[in-house]
Amino acid sequence: MTDKPWRLNQLGAMADEWIAEREMFLSSMQVYLQNHLQHFPTAEVEPSSDNAYTAELDAIGDRLCQFTRALDGMPWYQLRSRERLAEYRQSTEATFGPPAIADAQRMAALAPPAWANAAHDALRRGIGLQHHILQVLRDMP
Repeated sequence: MTDKPWRLNQLGAMADEWIAEREMFLSSMQVYLQNHLQHFPTAEVEPSSDNAYTAELDAIGDRLCQFTRALDGMPWYQLRSRERLAEYRQSTEATFGPPAIADAQRMAALAPPAWANAAHDALRRGIGLQHHILQVLRDMP
């Protein structure tokens, strides 16, 4: 049995379907982020120099990276017992919970320079995801 070669219109239809699914996924993800992530209202915005802003962003980004590395480095199979999961949950919350709240509040108070708007928004979303992950850990049975 031989496979018939794909026709151009079939490939085009598949590409259109893939693009539509991608758009649905991105739209759903945006709705999810808006509805489920903790939002910190923007406080009084503090203007800062580019150097001071960059230093703040670097420090906050480093803490977010430490959190990501901690999650990535945890062998999840070790958390099968309730005791180990409770220990992990408690240590993760103690280590990353308060700094994450402080970072979110600080990000809300910082006024990004024009060149840093995209990075600022991305880091705020990253911190929002961090809060969501910490909440999921808290809610795990």
